[in-house]
Amino acid sequence: MAVFNTGSNPHRQHFYGDSILADAPTSAYKGDKFHEQTGDHLTYIFNGTIWELDESSVNIKEKGISVTDGTQVYQSYEKDPQGYGVKRVTIAAYPSLTLTHTKIEVSTTTTSVLPENLNRKYLLIFNDSDKDIYISFGSDAEIGQGILISAKGHYEQNPWIISTQAINAIHGETETIKNLLVTEGY
Repeated sequence: MAVFNTGSNPHRQHFYGDSILADAPTSAYKGDKFHEQTGDHLTYIFNGTIWELDESSVNIKEKGISVTDGTQVYQSYEKDPQGYGVKRVTIAAYPSLTLTHTKIEVSTTTTSVLPENLNRKYLLIFNDSDKDIYISFGSDAEIGQGILISAKGHYEQNPWIISTQAINAIHGETETIKNLLVTEGY
């Protein structure tokens, strides 16, 4: 698309083009506007030196942005209801995870499930037995204390709520072995 100027006042010109990077004039008057005709259809205002985003031109939307370390960042952009610009809210940042899967045999005495891991970013513990199991973070597990995982139930932690402490488990049945299936992400 060709760039063209529709402004009649030399101090308030309006330019149109496909992209701010490819089509915006390198020199303009302070206050001039550039309107993108493709992509997000954003408007930029020349501040006398560079083109800056006119935040009132941003519509409500969600956008995924890939960062060089593999992280996915999701942001929500929305117009301020009073028209004072744009709010930018980071909703989530998901790192790329390496997952490990472990089967742990839990007995009637406290059993180590996972050691402390300062790099832990995700945790899923599935009770693959027909009896209740209790888990504890940072201390020995005890019947009736800590977190109860019901038979065939699960416990999950995500990057927003994560404990890096050692995890222990116990069950109170007469049978000696019950299984936990553990997935840890780091």
